[in-house]
Amino acid sequence: GGRTCDLPDRRAVLTQEKTGEGEKPAGRKRIKHARLGRGRRAVMEISYRRIAGEEFTRELFQTFDRLQKSDRVWKWENGKWALKPQKYVNDWSDEDKAFLVPYFRRKLTAEGALAFGAFQKGKLLGFSLLETQPLGPERAYYNLLELFVTKNARRQGIGAHLFRLVCTGAEQLGAKRLYICANPTEETVAFYRKMGCRDATVRIARLVEDEPDAYYLEAVLHEAE
Repeated sequence: GGRTCDLPDRRAVLTQEKTGEGEKPAGRKRIKHARLGRGRRAVMEISYRRIAGEEFTRELFQTFDRLQKSDRVWKWENGKWALKPQKYVNDWSDEDKAFLVPYFRRKLTAEGALAFGAFQKGKLLGFSLLETQPLGPERAYYNLLELFVTKNARRQGIGAHLFRLVCTGAEQLGAKRLYICANPTEETVAFYRKMGCRDATVRIARLVEDEPDAYYLEAVLHEAE
């Protein structure tokens, strides 16, 4: 097979600019997204860039709406995936955010993870977080830990662009494949399949233990020669 993770944007997303005030995220890119309004198309200008660990604060997520609802989820049954009718609701409470903020910060500052964000006028619309410890057979995999877009900014291409940034970042660090423990909802799995992902060909024990109800996918970044 060929490349399954589309990587059209080859900017150096891993670089950072050092100043007297410390490290500031570089690789900033502004993109205009079309958004349907009432009887017209509005244009949203979104800024994409790396997020530094110290930026993960409660204020960053103050207006971020994680809420997701679905009527069907994927389940692993009898050795294959089956789409089942089931009400699914997932949201972040204030207590969840109180836990997640230092968790995300620790992933970046202590464990070397990479984070990318989509911003509009300083407001966080979406983010992705990549773990950078090689995993799995031949240590070929990097784990996509998180990818979320706030509720009122979905279906505008933001998640797709954040996913491509993660793919590029992982490939630049030497990863051959991206591992994804996806939310098992019909819509989330459809998104990753649209991005070129396929069902995972391996089960990575640590990730499966952490996410036993997830849908496991992978994105091929670089095929072995």
